[in-house]
Amino acid sequence: MERWAIPCFSFVGRSGVGKTTVLERVVAALAQRGYRVAAIKHTRHADLETDLPGKDTRRFWDAGAVQTVLITPERVAQVRRVAAPALEDVLAGIRDVDVVLVEGDKTGPLPKIEVVRAACTPDVLPDLVGRIACITDVPDLSWDGLAFALDADIALANFIEEWIVAAQAGVGGWEELEHTADLALRVWAPDLPGLFVAAARGMFSLSAAATAPTFTHAEQLTLHAVDREALLVDWLNELLYLSEAGAGQWAYGAFRFEVLTGRTLRALALGAQVTARRNEVKAATFHDIAIRESAAGLETTLVFDM
Repeated sequence: MERWAIPCFSFVGRSGVGKTTVLERVVAALAQRGYRVAAIKHTRHADLETDLPGKDTRRFWDAGAVQTVLITPERVAQVRRVAAPALEDVLAGIRDVDVVLVEGDKTGPLPKIEVVRAACTPDVLPDLVGRIACITDVPDLSWDGLAFALDADIALANFIEEWIVAAQAGVGGWEELEHTADLALRVWAPDLPGLFVAAARGMFSLSAAATAPTFTHAEQLTLHAVDREALLVDWLNELLYLSEAGAGQWAYGAFRFEVLTGRTLRALALGAQVTARRNEVKAATFHDIAIRESAAGLETTLVFDM
């Protein structure tokens, strides 16, 4: 199935809380389900050994090679000299996987899952940006969001799997319509969550010609409106605002709805960096909007100001 982009998550926490153990178990659980997982270790230690002294590739490296590559019948190992590597640059080169899981990089841009262990400290990291969940054995943790037990491997793997499925581009659809001066879409899906996903993806297909291959940004949204049409317009306009807020420009394409009724929405959205713009979409409008029953389930027409 076609994929919108690859979801990426960073497992963070204080030293000694067991990040590697947690991540190892999640990788194993996802691999057993047939998913292709890329695992990245991010460290601040510049002198970390990446090859064994005396081995051929290490001798090439010590001789001054800027890259060494080891090729076997089952593996390829590559080491490069870089000045100041950014995680985003590494992620941009990853292909042919279903999810990327990173250990470390507390200050980076990725959505973060924090490991908190009572034996180390019962508190979450202060001022951590991008936290979407915690893994902990602290009963009264100072975090009111999603939390998993330290041994809840299956539940955590299920959570990651939800995002792998959410990143697939098989929910509903859209088509561009002729319109006098603005941009317009017909959007359809089997249910209301699918319609909101298809509408968001369709909108960003109008504004973005290309995006990075990985989701590296997350935003929480909570919205209230008088009816589902107003909620859909507010949803799209909030995503548009968030796509331009802060550093970079984002196209949101994977979503997890905690609540979605006719008047209330609470969701987490994952975004990929926009690498080429198509149109300047200023706002979703109420022009001609009416969510109606159709053969596909639900559909609506959306008109956007340019």
